[in-house]
Amino acid sequence: MLIPEGLLSHISAYRNLIQELNDLFSECKTATEQRELAEQLFMDENVMKQKMTPWSFSLFSTLPDFMRLQLVKEQEMNGEVNLSQIETEKLLAHFVAKELEKRKQKGIYNGTFSPVTHFFGYQGRAAHPSLFDCSLASTMGFGAAALLEAGMTGQAVSVKELTNNATEWRVGGVPILALLRSQPKAGYKRHELVVPS
Repeated sequence: MLIPEGLLSHISAYRNLIQELNDLFSECKTATEQRELAEQLFMDENVMKQKMTPWSFSLFSTLPDFMRLQLVKEQEMNGEVNLSQIETEKLLAHFVAKELEKRKQKGIYNGTFSPVTHFFGYQGRAAHPSLFDCSLASTMGFGAAALLEAGMTGQAVSVKELTNNATEWRVGGVPILALLRSQPKAGYKRHELVVPS
């Protein structure tokens, strides 16, 4: 099973929790304040309740210790949660193990579950491209050239029907402005325009 990096930021409850943590850490002025806040959030349930909304506190308190620690200790330079360092694969394995244990107690599961997780990181980005990767890259390059030749700038290449054969793919352009969303910039009380993943 392959899990995309940053998956938690696309699940609304986790996205809200991460944003709250980003907001809390953005108020810290020094690295020492960040460390102290991280320790308080990890160790002191009263601080968690005081600083988080009830929804985020509820989610945060149900997470295993390793995940709670990663969420409060793994910040980027700007104080935001470093999603690339969050072991989402281990969190999913943890929850699957808990669910299977419940099913085993009810007598509806009698197997074993021994997950082996691995973060591919740079290995995944540096692997040899598959035939699909090569076909998609060529198609997108051709699409970009065709859009430019037609004088259509400010467009992102769009390739649809990717589950079909490459000869049946539909190639087009989408105005970049249509992809933009306004979202809060962590650490600053302003919004920025981004193309969300």
